[in-house]
Amino acid sequence: MDVILALGITLCKQIIFIGSVGALDNKMGIGDIVIPDYSVCGDGASRYLASEKLADGDVFGEKQYPDKIMLDRLKEATSHICEENRVKWHVGNNFSTDTVFAQFVHIDEIIGLGCNVIEMETAAAFRAATFAGIPMAALFSVSDNTVVNKSLVSGRTSEEMEYRKKVRSELFPPNYYRALS
Repeated sequence: MDVILALGITLCKQIIFIGSVGALDNKMGIGDIVIPDYSVCGDGASRYLASEKLADGDVFGEKQYPDKIMLDRLKEATSHICEENRVKWHVGNNFSTDTVFAQFVHIDEIIGLGCNVIEMETAAAFRAATFAGIPMAALFSVSDNTVVNKSLVSGRTSEEMEYRKKVRSELFPPNYYRALS
C-alpha cells in the first residue's frame, strides 16, 4: 500500500502487481497464472484508506477492483502469452488476508464468499492505486493449493515447483512488459 501511495507522486503511469497466490479450487495447478477480477478485503491495511476516522473504516469483506482497462489488457495479453507457451490461466476472485496460517480455519467461509484464490496484498493495493489515481491490475502465480493438500510446507512435487519457477522467470517479465507497453 505504501509503495503504491508513494508512486502516486511520481510519473508512474500504470502498475502491474505481480505476486503469488494460494488456490482454493481443484482446477488450479501449481504454476498456473491467475488474474483477479477483484479482491475481497480481509486485511487491516485497507482500513487506513477507507475513511478519515478509523472507527468508521471497517471495510472487511468489501470487494476492491483493479482498473477495468488494465484488467482487460492484462487478460488479453495473458490469453495470448499462455496459449503460445501452453500455460493454464484462470480468472480469480481473491481474498486478501493478513495471515498465512490463521486463514485455514476460515477456508470454507472464504470459499463461501465466492473466492477461489487467496493472498495478502491486493485489496489494499487496488484501494491505494485508486486513491493515487494510477491504473493497476494484478497477475499471480499459483504457489500452493489448500483444497488439494498442496500447501506451502508439504504436498508439492519438485516437478510442480520447477514448472512454477519456469513460468515465473520466462513468462512474467519479458512477455508482459512487451505486451502491455
